[in-house]
Amino acid sequence: MVQKHSHNIGFLEFTTKKEILNAFFMFKNILKEKDEIALGIALIKSGYALPGLRVLYRYSTADTLKRIFSKVILLPSDIANIFFQTVSLNDVKLRKFVNSVGILSKEIDVKSIEELDVKEVIINGFPDDINLTKLKDNTIVSSINYYVDESNKLVVLVNGLRFFLPNEITQFVGKENLSIQLKAILNFGFPDERVFFRITKCMHDSDTTPYFDPMIKIDSLIAKIEAEEFV
Repeated sequence: MVQKHSHNIGFLEFTTKKEILNAFFMFKNILKEKDEIALGIALIKSGYALPGLRVLYRYSTADTLKRIFSKVILLPSDIANIFFQTVSLNDVKLRKFVNSVGILSKEIDVKSIEELDVKEVIINGFPDDINLTKLKDNTIVSSINYYVDESNKLVVLVNGLRFFLPNEITQFVGKENLSIQLKAILNFGFPDERVFFRITKCMHDSDTTPYFDPMIKIDSLIAKIEAEEFV
């Protein structure tokens, strides 16, 4: 048994678009910049850092964005989302662009994120199968399961399609309980940047959801029972 959630994809897409549009109009009025820049900032502030950064990379420059980001407050959660969504980025040009804008410290790591007291992040999943057409059907309800594999990676199953999360997410969660929910499914961008999950560290008993790791070894379970450390 693994942790399971269900979401209606049609409603999920509606709320995602509403969230992004609301942020877009807000930043369009505040920044007085062209639509593409307002959209890029809106995507980042809504949690979709990679698509937002790609829009800004295409339609702006590092110098312009340094000026713009001086007017935009990036919360610790925004910094965490940018870090976790770019930490596994293979696009050298975009990585250099992100570094040149100066929104992330060169020394930033998982420990730095923990020091910011961030308990929830949004992360894109890396699909095992790039065919995501099953997730675009508005009439279906998505079933979400997740587990830790033998290489200590978090694996999320959405209607049977596997998505891998970066190793840094496992470090971020540590030994605490967690909750994984489907945050959004975007119908544009690269396959690695279309499906987003909300990862929440559960700190209190009232917030925790039962979590079962199917890869745990039987002898480890026996040792815990003998020590009265029940799972």
